[in-house]
Order: sequence, then C-alpha cells, then structure tokens
Amino acid sequence: MADLLQFSGLLQTTSSSFLRRSDELLLAINCHGDEIGSLTSRLGYSQYGGDLSAGNSILGGQSYAQLSTGNTFLFEFVNGALMYKPAGAWSTIQSGLLSDAQAEFAVFLDQLYMVGKNSSGTALTTAVITGTTYSTSGNVANATTGQDVEIYRDRVYIANNSQINFSSLPDAAGTTITWTTTDNFIVETRDGEDIEGIHNNEAIGKLLIFKQSSLHAYDTFRRIQVASVGTTAKRSIATVGGITFFHNKKKKKIFAYDGARELDVSRKIRKWVEGIQSPDNVFAISQDDEFYKLNVGTVIVDGVTYTKCEFRYSLPDNTWTIYRYYDTFTNYVIHSVSGVERVYGGTSDGQVHALAITGDTVYADDGQDIASEFMFETDLGLPSERKKIDKALIYTTSAQTLTGRVRVRNRDWFSHFGINEDEQEININSEDGRFLQFHFSSNSQVSPWKFEGLTFVPKLTTLRHG
Repeated sequence: MADLLQFSGLLQTTSSSFLRRSDELLLAINCHGDEIGSLTSRLGYSQYGGDLSAGNSILGGQSYAQLSTGNTFLFEFVNGALMYKPAGAWSTIQSGLLSDAQAEFAVFLDQLYMVGKNSSGTALTTAVITGTTYSTSGNVANATTGQDVEIYRDRVYIANNSQINFSSLPDAAGTTITWTTTDNFIVETRDGEDIEGIHNNEAIGKLLIFKQSSLHAYDTFRRIQVASVGTTAKRSIATVGGITFFHNKKKKKIFAYDGARELDVSRKIRKWVEGIQSPDNVFAISQDDEFYKLNVGTVIVDGVTYTKCEFRYSLPDNTWTIYRYYDTFTNYVIHSVSGVERVYGGTSDGQVHALAITGDTVYADDGQDIASEFMFETDLGLPSERKKIDKALIYTTSAQTLTGRVRVRNRDWFSHFGINEDEQEININSEDGRFLQFHFSSNSQVSPWKFEGLTFVPKLTTLRHG
C-alpha cells in the first residue's frame, strides 16, 4: 500500500510535475487547509440587513466603534450616500455626495474620518462623523481633500496627489485637532507618479507610502524609499502578522514587505496572478491576523475563465487557495456584531453580506450552492514507470456530496465515483500512464466536507522507460 497522500500544501501551479510536492494541488477552489493535513470546503455568507441601493456598487466601508457611547456602526458608501447600520435597517447619514468616488475611512479621537476621489481625480469634501452626525467642519476644518487617509502616531494623514498633509497632535483634552497649510511634505521619486495609498504598519512603526513604482517608509523624522515596487491598487494593501501585503500590476506579483525587504509571495500561483483581468480594482482584507484575502474578480488561467475570485493566503502555512463567490464583491470590512468579528462584503448590486466563520451554520452563498473542487497529480514516486491503479482507499471525516474521477494526464476522465463513507474503498481500474490525475468536486448547500487523504496500490504495467 502506498503512503497516505494529503494536501496541506494546497495550490501550486508553477513548478514542473517532477518538482511539485506530493501534498500540493493543481487546482483548489472553495476549499482550505486550516486544519493541517485536511482539506475542507468553505462556509458561505448571508445578507446583512436589506438592500442599501439596488443595482449600485458599494464603493467603500468602515467599522466604527464609538467608545463614548458603546455603539458600533458599520458604514458603507454607495451611489453618493453614506449609510450606516447599528441594528435593524440601513439608514442614510448623508446623501448627494460624489456618486462614483471610492470612499476611504479612518477612525481617530472617537470619530470617523472620510476622504475619497473618483477615477478622474474629483474629490469628496473631507468629512468627519461623530456617532451618526456628519460634518465637514470641526476636526476637518481646513483639511485638504485626498485619495487616502490613515492614522499614524496620533495624527491624521491625508494623501492628496503626490503630497501628504497631516494634522496637529490632539489638544490636552484629547478631542481636537487642527490643520495648517504648512504641515505637509511631497514624496518625490522623479517618476511623476501620485501617491496611490498610505498604510500604518504598527509592527515596524512606519507609515508606508505607496506609489505605482515605489514604496517609501516614514517615521515623522525622515522618509526613505525602501522598494522599487509599488501598487496601482491601494485597496490591495493589508498587514497580516506584521507583514504588509500588496499587489503590483507591472510585475504581476503579490509582494510582502516586512520592514527590511519586499518578497514575492505569489510564486506558487503565478499563472493565477498573471491572469487577473482588472488589476487596478483588486482589494484585500486581513482576517484573524493570519489570512490575506485578495479579491481579484475575473481571472483567466490556461484558457479557462474564473469569475468572482478571491486569492486567500495563509501566513502561518505559506499556502494559497482560490475562493469563488456567487456575488460580485466590491469591498471588504472587518466588523464586530455582538462581540464577534466577521468579514462583511459589499457587492456590486448594493448589498452587504456577512461571511461565515467557524461555528456558523451558513452553508450557502446567499441561498446559492457552493461549488468546490480540487485536483492533484501523482506519479506515485515512480516517474519513469507506467502504472495503473485498481483500487483506492479514501479517508474523509465528512464526505457530504463529494464525488471523484480519475484520468491519465491529457486523456479523458474515465472513472467516476461517489464517496459515502469515512473510509471507502473505490474500484478504479484506471488506464495506465506515468502521471495520474484525481479530481474531486461538490456543489451543495450542506455542511462542509472534510477530506483527509487517500492511499492506493500502483500496478506497474511496463518495464522501466518502456
């Protein structure tokens, strides 16, 4: 009997068949390896409240916990309206704003700050929200407009074109800040590029400043260029475990900056990253300080089109998998309801959905089936031999509606089977070949399947090199 094959390495589509590890997959859709050694299909999501603005994309969002009142609000920006939900239905706090602006937010001094621009560079008026009161005065009086906002070392920073403006420190009461025309600096790298995004990496104590072709670090005393790669997608920037991740369109890679150097962390899924069709529109969130979730939309890989995709990276395991959703998400927010944090995703049709976490019993994507699949290839450690498989023993904890099929590489699928038991012996009677491929899939609204691995006995059919 061959050794147990398990797939904790998840997706890896870059190396040759001879170098791909036995625990790595050719395809991994809507499944993960959070329990080491097992593959499990993902949970689903459900709508949070009613529609905000039917048919309109949600273009920004932020969770805002007002400490003075104990209230926690989820704010979303859609069709020129800023809306919020503490409980019950969505409410509008301000309407008639720039309808196609990407709204960016930051929380400071128990208030919510908002800036934003559209693709033509037209800006929202910088605003501050206190509870559910919208204002363009008070702590934002004389503040510049901008395309991004961040909090760093007790000041509000606003990026506007190639310049960064910053507020005063709070007053003695810790409630008031002011703005001047001299508290600013320009980020020059002789490239003529505007600032794409700013991000506070608290682990390294630096404000990171992203342009398209460069990355800069600022510590209030000096700013230096730390990398010759940047991003065109400011919303791809997210910090997980003290490491800041971002997507680079020109090099078609996902980088991670740890305060010392930038590293390409997407090599395992290079063809997937290269297949992103709208790289300027990707966006990300850090979940549980372990996962980098990069929503990339449509991806074309080996001539196959995959829509509504997310690349999910596990920092502890250095693994990738692909999630595909029923809805087209346009932004992610980490928000807490009743003390429980989840990712909340705004959609292209004006809805917000709560993505289920472990312990939730949400097994569908807003009432739609979840289609999951994975595929692997094996030479059984005998690449020079032609072989076939008569039987396989498949181990699952919960098979649910999981089914499988087998083929020799580049040939038709010939053996199809269902999985009905935790330990199930399958008669395969495969054709012979050097590389055998197994494909498993499910399409359902039931609780997740869990696949533990499989073993089989190869039968050599030719002499070596025959």
